[in-house]
Formats: sequence, C-alpha cells, structure tokens
Amino acid sequence: MTRARPTPQSVEELYAEKSLKPEHNTERTHAWLQRRHKKVAAYIGADGVYRHGEHEWKVPLGLRDALQRPLNYTQMVHKYPWFVTWLSPKSGKRCRKYFMSAPHAIIWVAELAQYSDPQATVVSRHGYHAPTKLLGKFPRQWQGHYQYWCPRCMQPQRFRRTGEEFYAQRKAWNEDKGRYEFIERKLALLACTICGISNRDAKFRASNQPVEVRKFRSGVSRARRRRRR
Repeated sequence: MTRARPTPQSVEELYAEKSLKPEHNTERTHAWLQRRHKKVAAYIGADGVYRHGEHEWKVPLGLRDALQRPLNYTQMVHKYPWFVTWLSPKSGKRCRKYFMSAPHAIIWVAELAQYSDPQATVVSRHGYHAPTKLLGKFPRQWQGHYQYWCPRCMQPQRFRRTGEEFYAQRKAWNEDKGRYEFIERKLALLACTICGISNRDAKFRASNQPVEVRKFRSGVSRARRRRRR
C-alpha cells in the first residue's frame, strides 16, 4: 500500500529552495497555479485600472495580456517568476522584490510601491511577446527618445547602448522582391533601463520589427510556403 501524500497547507510547502518539489509537480498543482495566476483579473476593470478600496493603478496592456495567457512550465516550477522594481525615494537606487505570482506583484505596486515611485514596474522573468495589436509599432519615438517593446517589463521602455556589438538576423525590406526578408547584420547591443534585458533576446527582436500584411484569396486558409532561391 502507498501512503497518501499530505495536502500542502501553504504555497511555501510546494517548493524546496526555489523550485517546485517533485512530489508536487503534478497536473493538479499546475491547474491550481494557473487559476491563481488569473485571480487578480476580477479587480481590473474594462478600462484596465486595478481598483481595491482606495487604491487605483493603471495596469499596462502587456501585463493585462499576460494575465490572459497560461503560465508556461518554467513559470510554474520556479518559485519566484515575477518581481517588482522601483526607485527608492531615499537612496535613489533601483530596488527589487520577488513574487510568486503576478497577482501578488500587481497588488504590491497598486497598494504600496506606486506611492514611492509612480514608475514602479512589474517584471516577468520569463518574458512575453508584444500583444498582437502592437506588433509592427515598435521601435517608436516618444518625447524625443526611441522606445522598444520590452518582453519582461511587458510595456514600451527606453533601451541604452552598452558599447558592445553582436550579429543577428533582422528584417529588411527588399525592393526587388517586394517583401521583407531576414538578413544577418551587426547590431549595437541595447539594454532595458528598467529590467536590463538586451536585444539579444529573441522575443525582443520578434516584437520590435516590421510586420508584413499578406492578403489571401477567398477560401484560402493558410499561406503557401515561399521557396528559397
């Protein structure tokens, strides 16, 4: 006979150090973590504002979009997949506080951190692509500076050059072919001023590039693959 596993009395008991315990790495636990991920949605109105008591905070579009997506495996087995970063009003230094879920991070910003730093940001250590409606709109100029979509901050941010360079595939318009194509180019290494992610990240490059709109004839459900010459 096998003994029944004791039911965890708290979320802390699910994890050993910073990882999910093997005995709790089950579909039942995963389903519970997915439900917890969306719990804060009830406090976010149609205008995207979190409201609870006297507290209000405009939740960024990217973060709202992330709440609608299921957690991936890495986010579930890692104890702290989220953190909040803000500038200390006393020292001026950037602070971090790690959280076990996005709802806890949102509550921390809305009810505490935003009063110390209005630019306090929820950051996902996993990173997300830009929402569909924002694809092709970055980089953009805003108040005299370029903004890029940050996969971890889940909103537009300023990126600064680090002085390094690297090679990567980047979309460029081909006049002869009349479409975009990927070419190998030398790029300046950029880093987010808030979370530190760089443009080496594939999600960054996918979110900050032109989008080609292709038209289909009536009745065609998918595009024909283009042959490489």
